[in-house]
Amino acid sequence: MDVDSPLSSTTITNNASVTSTTPDPNAANNSATAETTVSVPDLAVTKTDSPDPVVSGSDLTYTITINNSGSLAASGVAVTDVVPSGTTYVNAVASQGTVGFDGTTVTATLGTIAPAAAATVTLIVNVTATASSVVTNTATATAAEPEVNTANNSATATTAVVANDADLSITKTDTPDPVIVGGQIAYTITVTNNGTSIAADGVQVTDAIPRARPTGTRRYRRARSTSTARR
Repeated sequence: MDVDSPLSSTTITNNASVTSTTPDPNAANNSATAETTVSVPDLAVTKTDSPDPVVSGSDLTYTITINNSGSLAASGVAVTDVVPSGTTYVNAVASQGTVGFDGTTVTATLGTIAPAAAATVTLIVNVTATASSVVTNTATATAAEPEVNTANNSATATTAVVANDADLSITKTDTPDPVIVGGQIAYTITVTNNGTSIAADGVQVTDAIPRARPTGTRRYRRARSTSTARR
């Protein structure tokens, strides 16, 4: 007999029975059953994203892992991944086979994955400034052989997107305080970027050097004397 696809189980059960017009005092042994295990591949896809959250304007890396947890080698394995909205394609590489990009979809042709073996695809996209607050991406794997379980052939990663904003703050400390007349003061100025921007461009710190004088002193303007000669 031929094993048809799609398969609903990895086991084929076949029953046979015999009858006769002659009375049979023991009918308990008139049937027999044979169970046959069908070797099939089982592709399981997992997907991770980094970084998460991602800052708009920066790159987002997806790592797609295709594992064959079945008992038969999977041939003609292919992975498809549509580049998500709000991103642009940067690059894609695979641990085996070839990778192509047609402008919207990344297709990795991986060839054969043996039982208990795995292949990986790394996809890099750039998150644009117009991206929404969440970027969702799905990868799907297929093989030439039929699979019993196809529910694990796809994996989705959801990444939070934060705006590329800077939030600069500045603090200043002095030492010693108080300082003696004729002594030196050391100022420590710390600038912190509390925003989500990886770097704030054109940052500049200005500090006017102070002029100090003892408390309670006064400045007097010297009076200028003038005289008029009379004739």
